[in-house]
Amino acid sequence: MLTLLQVEEEKLLPPASFSSFPFSPYDVQINFMKSLYDAIENGKLGIFESPTGTGKSLSIICGSLSWLKDHETRKENDLLSKISKLKGAKDTLARRVQEDWIQQQAEEMTLTNRIDELRTELEKMNLKSEKLKNLRNKKSLLSVKSPGIYKHATKTDKTDKTDKTDKTDKTDETDKTDQEASSESPNKDEDQDLALENSDCEEEEQEEASQFEDNAEYECTKILYLTRTHSQIQQFVKEIKKTVYLKEIRLVPLASRTNYCNNKEVQKLKSASLINQRCLDMQKTTKKVTTSCDKHGQPKKKTKCSNSCPYLTHSRVETLRDHILCELGDVEDIVAEGSKLSACSYYSARAAIKDAHMVVMPYQTLLHKPTRDAYGLKIQGNVVIIDEAHNLLEAIAAIYSAYVNGKQLADTLSVLNTYKNRFESRFKPDNLNMLCEIITLVSNLLKFLENKSAVFATMSGRDQTAQAFELFTINDFMNLADVAHINIFKLLAFIEEKKLSQKLQGYIDRFYVVDRNPAPVREKGPKAFLKYMAEKRSPRPPCPVKTVPEIVFTGNPVLEVVHFFESLTNMNENGRVILGCEGKAANCTIKYIVLNPSSYFEDIVKEARSVIVAGGTMQPFEEFVEQLYVSAGGCRSRIAEFSCGHIIPKENVLPVVVSVGPTGQTFRFNYQNRSSPEMLNELGRLLINTCNVVPAGVVCFFSSYEYEHLVYNHFVKEGLIAKLEQKKQVVIELKGSGLAEQLLKTYESAVHATKRKNSSQNGALLFSVIGGKLSEGLNFSDDLGRCVIVVGLPYASIKSPELAEKMKHLEAKKTGLGRQLYENLCMKAVNQSIGRAVRHYKDYSSILLVDDRFLQGHVQNHLPSWIRTSLKTCTTFGPVVGELAKFFRVHRTVQA
Repeated sequence: MLTLLQVEEEKLLPPASFSSFPFSPYDVQINFMKSLYDAIENGKLGIFESPTGTGKSLSIICGSLSWLKDHETRKENDLLSKISKLKGAKDTLARRVQEDWIQQQAEEMTLTNRIDELRTELEKMNLKSEKLKNLRNKKSLLSVKSPGIYKHATKTDKTDKTDKTDKTDKTDETDKTDQEASSESPNKDEDQDLALENSDCEEEEQEEASQFEDNAEYECTKILYLTRTHSQIQQFVKEIKKTVYLKEIRLVPLASRTNYCNNKEVQKLKSASLINQRCLDMQKTTKKVTTSCDKHGQPKKKTKCSNSCPYLTHSRVETLRDHILCELGDVEDIVAEGSKLSACSYYSARAAIKDAHMVVMPYQTLLHKPTRDAYGLKIQGNVVIIDEAHNLLEAIAAIYSAYVNGKQLADTLSVLNTYKNRFESRFKPDNLNMLCEIITLVSNLLKFLENKSAVFATMSGRDQTAQAFELFTINDFMNLADVAHINIFKLLAFIEEKKLSQKLQGYIDRFYVVDRNPAPVREKGPKAFLKYMAEKRSPRPPCPVKTVPEIVFTGNPVLEVVHFFESLTNMNENGRVILGCEGKAANCTIKYIVLNPSSYFEDIVKEARSVIVAGGTMQPFEEFVEQLYVSAGGCRSRIAEFSCGHIIPKENVLPVVVSVGPTGQTFRFNYQNRSSPEMLNELGRLLINTCNVVPAGVVCFFSSYEYEHLVYNHFVKEGLIAKLEQKKQVVIELKGSGLAEQLLKTYESAVHATKRKNSSQNGALLFSVIGGKLSEGLNFSDDLGRCVIVVGLPYASIKSPELAEKMKHLEAKKTGLGRQLYENLCMKAVNQSIGRAVRHYKDYSSILLVDDRFLQGHVQNHLPSWIRTSLKTCTTFGPVVGELAKFFRVHRTVQA
């Protein structure tokens, strides 16, 4: 009987060709797609390396979606096959004469039940398929009839009018609420929403997204694609639009509320934590009691609960959800459509996850379990593909690390105490006890910082070499801080259940001064001074009575403190607590660092059908084998590796190790030598020679922003910048978010600028930073990157307590792993910078590795294979210029 009920699933084989690829693929791309298809089918843990510029994204798209399409077809065929075989078994059983008719009926009933289960599953698949097909057809029909009609398809004119009125009323109500929040003291009823006790509408105080879940419906297998940034999601969607899957794939891009929120009033908050909290606060139900008469004329009261965000209505979110499933778009496209529909893009995208073939998201959305659970993302049986995974272990460690300082603890303690004092009479005894436990925990941590700060101040006064940090295991830290007796698991459950963080955010917004904008620039000069004196002489209005101390917050300190609490629930061996002392306790820090990132990857390895980590520079593979897959419980037999060369011809790249400068000065940019005037002047001479030979754009990478500025300032002082600008305009990367795109535009404009009359300037020289905004994810193709220069090796400081502890932890597991980590961190950063140039088959570029340590074998072994095979080493500077001149002379001839 069991053999009849269990039908073996037939294995899928990779297709001979991939017709979904938008053009004729190279051999390396075909091999990549076949290997990916096979790895997913056989449930492998894959490590895939394909150099940047080889069409890796398209290979991932076509290889994985080709498998998914075949898998869904097989699933339907398997159901039909199983039903047919079970029906045959049932007919055979009915014809067979048995003495034990009770046993025969039991077997027939078992087969019947199994057939019904399979038919139900098949019906769900067909119903879902038909529903989505009709939805797409309806969308296409409406779009043809009228480009703007779809947004009103689910509403009548009356509904539209009502929605518009509601939106106006709710907006006014929100503005009024914001004004009241800044008043002195709301009465008891007005601040009831801030108390811990449950309201009458507690059951309805849930996120709107839950309204769209239907667990009875069929959910197809999904590909969960992760990448580092939102801009890379946009690029990935752009690549899918090049393929035949443009009209077939149901793709959902996920993003944070910061990127997706359509409510302009919420967007003004800027801070991600404030936007999140405000969104959740606006979903809290408000009660509206209306009185009417029943059919007997008797008065009756009706309580209606509603949320205050005009964008979060069921019909609008459903309409936008359907649009997402029918039209392939990125985050910006969905936000634009959400604005047209006055619908919430964030919750519409979440509602579309269930019906998606592919869900695209930043790392943290899936890798951080609480975030994953909040989105309702399921790993079981799905395929996880992590692109740009060269720093995956570091990314996981960063996600689960936690940081809190003395000021945040002090501010949190102030909020908790005043909050308790205000609402104490309303709390139930159990809630009051839990709140007091949280106050004790925060208070003890703050006392610990104050004591350590005083001890360090005494030590540093006697010993100038005293270290400003201490390192503890979690257990030791909790004992020393006198918090080991507190059940943090229980406190965190209480905080989540009572939504304490959200309520404290509302309390802060209502009673405290919250600084949501940068501090204004202070006026200077005689006029400002006279104005200041006039204000001092003028009588001041009476100060309002404050119920709490006036503390200025830049956000919600409670969130950071609660996140740190979470880190203290980790296993003792998986992390360490680092105490940093700097002056007063307010400036002291407590940081939790992750030593074993794989412990947070275990559920993904065990539950997913297949996990693929991919990137342009994934070597050495052993790092991912040992520290990711095996440490997370994966079997070595499940691990599959793939690596390929570059698609560009060997003669299109010229990598050179430059160990000496024009005057014979040896280049070694270690900590001891890199700031010497002789070394900096020699580097300047190298750049001048290079700019004289290399046309168009040159990108020069330094080890850090501080060193980049040191070099630039020295060049200005010595007149070297002026000499460089005779040939190329010099552009420098500045530290700070939001500047990368503008900087790239400036550089691109300088590279492509028409040569001015009577000027020898040709192109531009960009000073950039290894590991900075321009070293990963951005492309310097063609004239933007005719030469990439890497100055020195960006080794991390061995004195860093965080790095030292991680190396020590790895050495304890296996000798050599610690040193391997140190080398890998450096060389992966170098390789990412190198990979910014040579982006397509006809592209060409030179690469100068400026440091004599690049001559060492173990350093060269970490370089990509396509670089190693062409690498030239020069012990004098003359041949470097000769090789560059020859290289560009040849390619100018070819282009001509």
